[in-house]
Amino acid sequence: MVVGPGYLSLWWGYGFFFICAGVAQIAYALAIFVQPRMFPVAESSENELYAVMPAVCLAGAAGNAAIIALYAVTRTAGVPSVGPAANIALPLTPVSVVTTAAELIGVGILLSLARRSTRSDGRTS
Repeated sequence: MVVGPGYLSLWWGYGFFFICAGVAQIAYALAIFVQPRMFPVAESSENELYAVMPAVCLAGAAGNAAIIALYAVTRTAGVPSVGPAANIALPLTPVSVVTTAAELIGVGILLSLARRSTRSDGRTS
């Protein structure tokens, strides 16, 4: 969301993408924080309490991996054929490299959480 206004001044589509991605990541972080508390232990079994957690973690990992893949494409082949910077490779900047590294770490953490919350017999813990 920090870079959204800058990209918005370049073209509304780029800015819209970054603002939507930022809002989605904030909403996802809130969902991860709130999700285990959605099902009170007294009203559901332990298996139901965490049943959705692996799927939620995998969805977040997939979303962030898609953003990382788009970053790699825009820095090598160029922005996919839309907007004024179409097919022009964007430069690497310190902010973009640090942000992408943080997203990569987040993907690793989410995959680890998904794996930990699934028992060897396929059931959630």
